[in-house]
Amino acid sequence: ASYGGQAASRALASVLYGDYNPTGRLAATVYPPNYVNQIPLTEMGLNVGVGRTYLYYKGPVEFPFGHGLSYSDWGVALHGGDGRLHVDVRDWSSPLSLSLTVKNLGPMPGGQSVLLFWKLIEFDLPQDKPDVEGAASVPIRLLGSASTSSASLIASEARQPQRRLCAFETAPMLKANESHMMQVDIAWKDVAVWHESLGDYGIIPGLYEVEAQVSGWWNTHVPFDNDDDDNTNNDNGIGDDSRRTGEGGHDASTSKLRVHVVAG
Repeated sequence: ASYGGQAASRALASVLYGDYNPTGRLAATVYPPNYVNQIPLTEMGLNVGVGRTYLYYKGPVEFPFGHGLSYSDWGVALHGGDGRLHVDVRDWSSPLSLSLTVKNLGPMPGGQSVLLFWKLIEFDLPQDKPDVEGAASVPIRLLGSASTSSASLIASEARQPQRRLCAFETAPMLKANESHMMQVDIAWKDVAVWHESLGDYGIIPGLYEVEAQVSGWWNTHVPFDNDDDDNTNNDNGIGDDSRRTGEGGHDASTSKLRVHVVAG
């Protein structure tokens, strides 16, 4: 714990003795010791070598950005029909609204922070443009324009981070085996990428992925049982095939949803 202030000792004691179920998350990536030898200190770029920050870093970590611990196991499930949504970005003022369910799998009551990450899967390539280096271009919808421009495919792929935090929400205090449904809005400006040649942020039509994560997603594989008590909504989609599978069943601490973005 760092920057805890004058109440830090009391707060730490309440967590260590089990009086409080922690909900905090790491706000930075904790790199391995040899990271200082991988990029010169004089190189300030983010997307160079093994990369910097969770956006571009490609190596192993001691603890990842967003990592958190809890005395309870948690599950999360994004809702979206068959696991894929189709959205149009002609109106920048209308966010992408998603619903999700968070469940406290026990054994202690507690709250939970839900992090949502945005990741590119693939761009929509025009049929009349060859997909070869230096020759392909892709359409792009700019934040400051109602029309569609075009950008270099190679340059656009290079600018895309591995994933980025696009939204987060806090679930209320939940008893063991209690679930809660909430809505999360993702603003398009929070997933747009800067294009220097065009002088604006924009989104390229294509297939993207939204991943919701709760405490334990990094190092646990907790099966999400949908039928353990009356507090669980059996239609919440928890346990569906859209999530990755871990040891012992579905990894309930993460849930993924594909989003196909079009530009009118």
